Amino acid sequence: MNLSDTFLTENPKFKFVSIVFAPYTGSKEYTYKTLIDLEVDDFVVVQTPSKEYQCVKVRAVLDPLEVDLIPGVNYKWIVQKVDMTHFEECMEMEKQVQLKLRKAEARKRQSELRQSSLEFLTDEERAETVKLVRL
Repeated sequence: MNLSDTFLTENPKFKFVSIVFAPYTGSKEYTYKTLIDLEVDDFVVVQTPSKEYQCVKVRAVLDPLEVDLIPGVNYKWIVQKVDMTHFEECMEMEKQVQLKLRKAEARKRQSELRQSSLEFLTDEERAETVKLVRL
């Protein structure tokens, strides 16, 4: 931990987070610092050692006073939390559209079957059939 990190612990929002890089199944975790309110399983953007940005998953939110940090390591900042709201809304909308289309397709098949069957019934048989199903 560098000297500025020591002073940052005075800010109640200051936390360290443990993150894991894709595919989010690895066992190697990395520590970053943040003032953003984060929870386990949130997705965040971090700057990698090669100065690229990558979306990662938060594995743990750590109290800075309880973290055994490596002296001399300059811990990087979380760039931002990924807002999943729009994505989740789109996924729900798509799910609802697919459900409505499946229901419409089922009604269409039912109508086609009924129509093709009724086509071959006489008027008398059709009336008797309707009467039977309306017991």
